Amino acid sequence: MTLKRIIFANENQLTQVEESFPATPIALGYLSAIGEFKRSNHYRPQAFILTNSDNIYGLQDILENFPDLQLTVAAYTNMSTKLLHLEEEYPNIQLIPSINEEMLQDELEKADIYLDINRGLKVGEVLKWAYEQNMLIFSYKEVAQAEAHGLVFEEIRDLCNHLSYILTDRTNWQKLLTKMVEKNGPLSTIQDYQNLLDA
Repeated sequence: MTLKRIIFANENQLTQVEESFPATPIALGYLSAIGEFKRSNHYRPQAFILTNSDNIYGLQDILENFPDLQLTVAAYTNMSTKLLHLEEEYPNIQLIPSINEEMLQDELEKADIYLDINRGLKVGEVLKWAYEQNMLIFSYKEVAQAEAHGLVFEEIRDLCNHLSYILTDRTNWQKLLTKMVEKNGPLSTIQDYQNLLDA
């Protein structure tokens, strides 16, 4: 059996292969994943972080600069006194130590922003789950995973500027959500699948 077609989920990779092998007899195409969101983003000023460390870069800046942003920080384990003191100091943070899977899924459904700003290993598949919940995911370069779903900023100041940008205007929020979702290429429809696979 000979290979007749290769379909890419990343439009940039498709372009690279097309440029590297312009005379290939194999048909090349692009399709994004389909049906990947469990819900719509509701533009609520609710952010979530799942961490296994109290080293959360820029957390205090965010709490101080965005008093209307409700921020939930959860961990599978107990939390350090450093984090517990933040809850005493800022009314817009809620801590959930020793969270279980069921509670975690509930919290992900309540938030519309995921802040990937904790140093160290990412906890489980939380970034994938946040993406499936159609949350706007913000990270910064130093802690972001390679091929991360979210929008990655150079530093925490950029991240805060973009938080301000979305929290003041729903249109801005929608623009950045679209930019994040279409980072690897435009969203495909069922019709796109039928057209490409029937060709």
